[in-house]
Amino acid sequence: MKYIIALLLVIQCIGFVSTYQCYSCNSVSTLACGDPFNANSIPSTEIVEAGPNEVCEKSNVGGIITRSLATTITCIGGVNGCKKASPLGIDVVTCCCNSNLCNGVPATQQKTLLFTILCAITMLVYHWF
Repeated sequence: MKYIIALLLVIQCIGFVSTYQCYSCNSVSTLACGDPFNANSIPSTEIVEAGPNEVCEKSNVGGIITRSLATTITCIGGVNGCKKASPLGIDVVTCCCNSNLCNGVPATQQKTLLFTILCAITMLVYHWF
C-alpha cells in the first residue's frame, strides 16, 4: 500500500514539472474567447505553450475577456487564484492557473478540482501513516 501511495505522489509531481498549454485570445477578436467560453471554436493558433515561470491567465476588464500567458510574479491573486479590483471605477478580475488549458475553465471549477486533489492526497497520506 505504501508503494502505491508513493507512486501516486510521484505521478502527481510529474504533472507539476511537465509543460502545459494556455489559450491566448481575447473576446474582441474571437467571440468564442469570451464568457461563456467555447473551446471548440478556438483555433489551434490561439493555444500557446507556457514556458518556465509562466502560467495561464484570464482577465476580465470591463467585460472584455483576455486569455493569455503571464509570469508567476505578475499573478496578483496567486498562481492558482483570482484577484478583483476596480481601478478608476472599472471592474478588473484576473485569475492565474498552472495546468493544461486551465484559463478556459471557470475559476470555480479550478478551485473545486484543486480542493478534490488536496483532499485525496490528504486521505492517502493519513492512511499511509
